[in-house]
Amino acid sequence: MRKYFVPFFIPLVLTWLLSSAGQGGVTRHLLAPGVELVQEVVPAPDGPLTINVLRVELKRSGVKVESGLARDVMLTDEPANGREPVGALAIRRGALAAVNGDFFPFTGIPLGLAIRDGELLREGMPHRAALGITPTGKVLVDNLLAVGSLFANADASASLDGINRPAAKNELILVTPSYGKSIRAKAEQLVIPLFGVELPVTAGRELSATTQPPVPGLPERGIARGEDVLVADGAAAVWAREHLSAGTSIRFRFDLISNPLPPGPLRSDLPSRSGSLRGRNMKSVWTDVAQAVGGGPWLVRDGKIAVDGEQEGFSATSFVNQRHPRTAAGVSADNTLILATVDGRQAFSRGATLSEMAALMLRLGAIQAINLDGGGSTTMVVNGAYINSPSDGEPRPVANALLVYAETAAKQTEITGEPVRLRAGERGTLSLGTAMTGGAPKVLWGTAEGRAYVDPNGSLLSNRAGSGTVIAVTSDQRFTVPYTIEPGPPARVRVSLGPAPNNPPDRSLITIVVTDHFGNAIPGQPVRISVAGGEVERTEANTGGGGRITLEIVWDTEAKGEAIISSGSLPAATVVRKAAK
Repeated sequence: MRKYFVPFFIPLVLTWLLSSAGQGGVTRHLLAPGVELVQEVVPAPDGPLTINVLRVELKRSGVKVESGLARDVMLTDEPANGREPVGALAIRRGALAAVNGDFFPFTGIPLGLAIRDGELLREGMPHRAALGITPTGKVLVDNLLAVGSLFANADASASLDGINRPAAKNELILVTPSYGKSIRAKAEQLVIPLFGVELPVTAGRELSATTQPPVPGLPERGIARGEDVLVADGAAAVWAREHLSAGTSIRFRFDLISNPLPPGPLRSDLPSRSGSLRGRNMKSVWTDVAQAVGGGPWLVRDGKIAVDGEQEGFSATSFVNQRHPRTAAGVSADNTLILATVDGRQAFSRGATLSEMAALMLRLGAIQAINLDGGGSTTMVVNGAYINSPSDGEPRPVANALLVYAETAAKQTEITGEPVRLRAGERGTLSLGTAMTGGAPKVLWGTAEGRAYVDPNGSLLSNRAGSGTVIAVTSDQRFTVPYTIEPGPPARVRVSLGPAPNNPPDRSLITIVVTDHFGNAIPGQPVRISVAGGEVERTEANTGGGGRITLEIVWDTEAKGEAIISSGSLPAATVVRKAAK
């Protein structure tokens, strides 16, 4: 591996992040044969918008897309509960590119349909749209209803209400090893282990098993490799005790049924079709789908804008018609998969309403398209780098993602550049300088951590103090450049009073925090403290780590004291102590 120090040019005159994102334009990168990245910057008045689009030719040899599951299971015991940032998931799975997938309840369980390598992981919501991909690369989009059925012996049957999720009231749920290491059943629920199941569970396929003795729910009970478990709650548990004794032979299946939404507002009884269909002879759809993610609502249907947000249960005021960061997936007439992100909630990109996102997907050539999870989840990763700007200020761990694979050229030469240092809110233009060979080839910019943003022109932006790595990729070189974002100028002083140790009535602790315009704490900032009705241990001090300092005030007995804190040219902050009783 060759390493060079690369001269970077940072303009002496730096623009503020709050200013315009600059000139618009479109940049195209051929990531691999059959996979193209299109980056678009839209200026005012139609923007500002930052748009990233992956065009994936699924019929091309060596190109495929998988439904990647965070941590490879639904739930784990670590703090993110089975979720994982898209970048970490893409790198761990060796993907060329990736976008975030379905909505989730801040655990690793996606809310919608999930199929990975043909295995049905999650039955999904009956009124939400989903996107599937067959082994031959055909893209399907539909609203689907999962109908689960379980038959015990010859004369007993029950609704199988879901797969790989917690059992709600009166539900019977199937749990497979893809759920995680433990089943997390409640003590009042009933657990029926199964053996002899020919995994995996796939849509439209009937499986058989033999029940082991039912036992009370134990959250820590594990799931053995190759084992399935039934978890029954309430009325379902009563049914299971009556019909599922040890050694009972059972059959079960999940069928996916096309479930088009009725016109108008969502019918509250729409999911009840599952019970009426159970046990009937039906032809399951998507039996050949290898990968699928849920989402919703529809954006484009049969080549026309068709946003059905309210019908799919989304709020019109807070979700459908508000501008947010967005992620969408669609397919063109020639079966090219289109994956698009629009950044939002940031000065350089305002986000999109669902109608605006639908218009974008139509302009990109989609004849069918659905919305995926957005907001802080909106993420696109290419070559191990975040190329969009997650609105949380860092990548949000998500439940699943669409992973793009393709046969690429030989690995690029690794080159390390000299560190870059900026203030929060400043824009620094990066140049690869003389280390770039072969003239000035096209550069794909990103960051390793997703806590800063580099636009297609090489401008580094961040309002979050901290350190990270810029990644710049050309056809044969990969540059990694350390960067540090320092806090901006002091903009705010926050002050609070609290009790001193042991809570004496004549003493208080005063805590002072100085931050910049973006909320970054500023260490080493001089502050002055003036107290009326008491004395402070120091009248001048500098903030420490975290931009804060805590001092003790001794108040005059029975006095109603006042503390005034000032720092440089900032407006003074005042706190008042209530008079002692």
